[in-house]
Amino acid sequence: MQSESPELSSVIEAVVRRMLRDYHAPMLAEVVSVQSDDQQRMRADIRPITQRLQYNEDTNEYDAYDYPVRRNAPVLIPSSAASNQTVKLAPGDLGLWVPLMHSLDGMVDTNIVGTVKPQDPRQQAFMDGFFLPTVFNQSVAGDADRYIEGGDVKLGTAASAEALAFRASVNSELNTFVINLNNALLAAFATVPYSWTPVTIGAVQGTSDVKAS
Repeated sequence: MQSESPELSSVIEAVVRRMLRDYHAPMLAEVVSVQSDDQQRMRADIRPITQRLQYNEDTNEYDAYDYPVRRNAPVLIPSSAASNQTVKLAPGDLGLWVPLMHSLDGMVDTNIVGTVKPQDPRQQAFMDGFFLPTVFNQSVAGDADRYIEGGDVKLGTAASAEALAFRASVNSELNTFVINLNNALLAAFATVPYSWTPVTIGAVQGTSDVKAS
């Protein structure tokens, strides 16, 4: 009995499927644990929450597999040389695992200057990427412990935030206080032969108003 030869399209499709097994795109993931490296930079063990589907040529069905836990993944926090921040992570937090085009070997722990030749030719591998923590399905009116809108910055629960008096507001109150004090002293000693020097106060240095609770 002579076996049938597979069609060329089926052969090409099978080859493409095998090749795509090693290529990855961004995927939703959760934090398993949080730690730091030897330079106290935040690292996280993360696990994609969506299973990987792999075509089974014997059954013509897709088998589902869990992705492995990506250990000690670098965490990507928006910052720059002139501005820095940190975000606390906890197990169960969600974020985006973003595989990169090229290998990260030798780059994460190096001050990169100019172009870099990857140490490994792999591309879009699961192990090469950054975890980007974020929030999903958040209500527009939801409270947050940090809230920024234009020049308005709130720390703590937005609903109970109160303005902290810095610079302009403090200087305004102090100037009013000094004027009233000097006027009161002037009135008190108007009929008394007493020499006194008006009270003065320096300007308060600080920043613009910040709201916190």
